[in-house]
Amino acid sequence: MEWPIFWSICAGIVGGVVVEAISGIGKRMFERVFPPPPQRVELVDSRPPVDWLIEWQSGSLYRLRNVGREKAVNVRIDPASLEGLLFRYLPDGIDLGAGESRDFLVGGTTDRSSPGEVWVSWNGPDSPAAVSMPTQG
Repeated sequence: MEWPIFWSICAGIVGGVVVEAISGIGKRMFERVFPPPPQRVELVDSRPPVDWLIEWQSGSLYRLRNVGREKAVNVRIDPASLEGLLFRYLPDGIDLGAGESRDFLVGGTTDRSSPGEVWVSWNGPDSPAAVSMPTQG
């Protein structure tokens, strides 16, 4: 091999490495000045499809709220879970969308002041569910 050809091959290899290094440095500098846009993040609603919360309002007034992410169909509170108590306006066959609620009355008697939980049923796979009753005020 002749020396001029050898040196031109070496220069080509070294030049390619230098060009590659410079382009890598240039790319990193460009990304520092102009960072790539943030990736889109899909937010996932981690709430269960249907979930229940009972809120005490005042006196004997309570509110059953669907805190899940889907509509609950044919919702009812089982009156047997309120045995020995006075109650009115229990949800019976109503539909409650996500965030919707229904008020009902539960009053204590001399035998029993309030239930610890009530049973709520609806047309769904997790039905029925025991839902804690809050204490008054």
